[in-house]
Amino acid sequence: MTLDHRALNAIIDDVHVPGTRKGEIVDEMETATAVGDGLAMACARLEKQTNITSRVIILLSDGETNTGIITPEKATEIAKQMGIKVYTIGVGSTGRAKMRGVDMFGRSSVGTVFVSMDEAALKKIAKETGGSYYNVRDKQALENALAAIDELEKTEIDQQIYLRYKEYFAGFLVAGFALCFLACLFPAQLHRGVV
Repeated sequence: MTLDHRALNAIIDDVHVPGTRKGEIVDEMETATAVGDGLAMACARLEKQTNITSRVIILLSDGETNTGIITPEKATEIAKQMGIKVYTIGVGSTGRAKMRGVDMFGRSSVGTVFVSMDEAALKKIAKETGGSYYNVRDKQALENALAAIDELEKTEIDQQIYLRYKEYFAGFLVAGFALCFLACLFPAQLHRGVV
């Protein structure tokens, strides 16, 4: 959640889909997922929130963990100890999937890569923390899952938000007063000349 839309747009501009070449992923690290690290980081951020009654994390993932320092099991244990419910949303499938990439000549192309989804891991995280698991295959299913979670969990949060702004009215105010003063002077000068 942020009001700094320029920073958010800059971050979104840097997001890109990992490239493929001849059906193989060009950079394996771009497809790496650290479910445990992400979940533990979300728990750390919620730990500082003391004025909320219900702590909830929504984990949107394919469930596959192939990098990171903290295991999903350890992160789940942390969430459980902190009383955080984790709602997991599984996205993806297991098998061959099409992925947009760049071929060896620099042209945009579509290749196929093997993908997998660890649905069992996502179900386990949700069950152990008191949350629910949702499997989504399209945009509408994702919207339905988020709406269902929204109905289940409602918490109002009081937060101090600071806005940085610069006032530009002073220059226009001075110019307006100057023009009003001149407008008052000129009719008086014109009347003197006519009499």
